[in-house]
Amino acid sequence: LAGLCCGEVCSRSTAESTAGEPPRTRGIMAHTHTHAGSSAAGAPRPWAGSYRGASRGAMAVGGGCLGLIVVLMIGGCGAVPAPQAPHRVEDAGGVPQQVHVTQGKHPGKMIVSWATNTPSVSEVHYGLTPGANTWKAAGKASQYTRGDYTSPFLHHVKITGLNASTLYYYSVGDLNTKKGKNLRELSVTTLPPVGAAQSLTFTVIGDLGQTEFSESTVMHVLGDPKQQFTIIAGDLSYADGNQSRWDRWSNLFEPLLSSRVFQPAVGNHEIEIKDRDRGSLAQLQAGKERGGWDYVPFQAYQARFVHCGPDTAAGSKGGEGVGGMSSSLFYSYSAGPARFIHLASYAPFGDGSEQKLWLQDELKSIDRTQTPWVFAVLHAPWYNSNQAHQGEDEEGMMRGSMEDMLCFGGVDVVFAGHVHAYERIGPVYNGTMQKGGITYINVGDGGNREGLAVHYLTPQPQWSVMRQASYGHGKVEIVNGTHAYWTWHRIQDGEVIAADHVEIPHTQPGICKGKH
Repeated sequence: LAGLCCGEVCSRSTAESTAGEPPRTRGIMAHTHTHAGSSAAGAPRPWAGSYRGASRGAMAVGGGCLGLIVVLMIGGCGAVPAPQAPHRVEDAGGVPQQVHVTQGKHPGKMIVSWATNTPSVSEVHYGLTPGANTWKAAGKASQYTRGDYTSPFLHHVKITGLNASTLYYYSVGDLNTKKGKNLRELSVTTLPPVGAAQSLTFTVIGDLGQTEFSESTVMHVLGDPKQQFTIIAGDLSYADGNQSRWDRWSNLFEPLLSSRVFQPAVGNHEIEIKDRDRGSLAQLQAGKERGGWDYVPFQAYQARFVHCGPDTAAGSKGGEGVGGMSSSLFYSYSAGPARFIHLASYAPFGDGSEQKLWLQDELKSIDRTQTPWVFAVLHAPWYNSNQAHQGEDEEGMMRGSMEDMLCFGGVDVVFAGHVHAYERIGPVYNGTMQKGGITYINVGDGGNREGLAVHYLTPQPQWSVMRQASYGHGKVEIVNGTHAYWTWHRIQDGEVIAADHVEIPHTQPGICKGKH
């Protein structure tokens, strides 16, 4: 697929626009504007186009069959509907765009989100066959303003009572407009029911951005018929204050985010307290002490991505927030044999903090007979042998506050991003390689525009098992309650080649010696 460099810093990809530039129409964005059920003769094929590689290892990709797999039928065979082309932000009227789907606390709950440029109803019509529109759910829409930018109308609709492992066709937009011109039909498959006997396959990406490398990463994921949902471990769009980048990012990756469940975590590039400022927890706290910030922290992220989880604004630690939806920076959900806990590196995490109190209750609530696998997701890694991002509070202090809790709670793997390279650590506990400890995996190599972090500490720490500065993504395949496997793919290799592959061991809480 697209080229990338290993062991050297890649030049910035021209696929991502600089401030004020329109996005380049190529790769995933090479589409004509079509509506549900329509096609355009002679239109560019999805994923058509070639990519210009940066540095060594550059490869080209043409418009082959791989990228045509957008809407999937999980866990079975059958006809797969054609993908819907992403809609560009310049589309006029109430045509839905930027569609994405997140799961609620369990596979029976789902939130469908999209944007329109004009006011429109916040309704989702859905059913088990194309065009059926058997059921309807309603939600809400809002906008936010930052400087001279005003967002599109951002719609969020919660759907409940869904069956697990089921393909649903859903329509977003206004059914009442003439000939349904503002209606789009897509499809998504719910995740497997909660239970130890279930299997589950998911992808983990960090620091995705919107470069040609980012596009190649997403093409890899879309080309994997086993993949059921995607986790992004922070630093999604690299908007850095340029809010139109959020719109471009959400349209660029809509084919993945609208057809497979998507679960984000918050990173430092989501803070945006100043234009192009990456931010840190220390900066947030200092700004609060001064009496405020120039912009609202996490404003775009919290407006665009909601889920079923704790609502910090409402002060609840375990509910589903106002209207059953929340914009909390930390949350959890279950699917198949696994519980997933998303933590916020840039929200207070010390003793007495809402996040730590919530985590304590969350870990106590896990039923290991139903979800024997537990995964945590955050942005700033707790273990890291790269020279980049050493000594940051969000790493060392957060680890000091929560590592024992995760160990006693039996968290098996902690996924992180932030460092633009791949590294697998442990099992490790309290800085020492130890059987029964937690496995830490850093995957901040999704395709960001800042380049790879190619310099490492020497000698290599004992707990650092595998490390490499290459763009890529990882995949977890849970076979059952006792066996699960991790695979890391570099984007220049193709899905059939594993750059790193290992069976994931369960954590043994008995080794933990600290406070919990």
